[in-house]
Amino acid sequence: KKAPAKKSTAAPTRPPTKPSTKAPLPEPAVEPEPAPEPATYRSRLGVVRGIFSGAVSSLRSGKIDAATWDSLEEALIRADVGVQTSTALLKELRSRVDAREIASGTDLLSALGDAIRALLEGLAARMFVEKAGADEIAELGRELKATAAAYRRRDPEETIVTKNKFFEVLFAGAKSETLSTMLATLMARIWRWRALGLSHPQRSPARPEQSIKGLQALYKAIVQRDADAAEKLARDEVMNAAEEIVRILGRDS
Repeated sequence: KKAPAKKSTAAPTRPPTKPSTKAPLPEPAVEPEPAPEPATYRSRLGVVRGIFSGAVSSLRSGKIDAATWDSLEEALIRADVGVQTSTALLKELRSRVDAREIASGTDLLSALGDAIRALLEGLAARMFVEKAGADEIAELGRELKATAAAYRRRDPEETIVTKNKFFEVLFAGAKSETLSTMLATLMARIWRWRALGLSHPQRSPARPEQSIKGLQALYKAIVQRDADAAEKLARDEVMNAAEEIVRILGRDS
């Protein structure tokens, strides 16, 4: 008598699964975070802000002494203005103090405000070169043409509007919220002095053409993507305008 066959304990084989023909679900889109401003820009802007706030507190006391000059020189160098530029700037301010053009801490603060404005607008020009696209450069060129035309028509009101627009495009193209915020704190002062320089009966007859040539040189440097030249030219335009205001106010006094 035969023994009964043993039942197999192996698991039954399953038929191979067919690969899925369904396309995988797309992953949810993740918007890229905006690139942070380069550390060099952020540090420079932070130090310039420190210069301004520190100067306001120290110079409003009306005292100008050796410590004042030492602290200003250190702050400017830390703001990456450079030793040569810092020395030249402070030498000019010292000479104006010695000539009694600047007689108090408040006057020195005003002069320092022009220097800080030059630093900020110079940095804006540099950042515009490095960040702005072709459309923004073209828009800046259109505003330059409008500004030059207004200057040559000797229309102060139109010149103020067009020149302000030129710099609005420049600042926007720099794509820095920090820089825009800092410049916004100076805009009332900038517009006030700009209006005075353009409409005052004692304004220099050579100043309009000087300003046109300065802005044209700045635009040319931007088109050529020359950040160093653009920064310097933007600073020069601010300081030339400041010299004109000092000259006008000196005649009025």
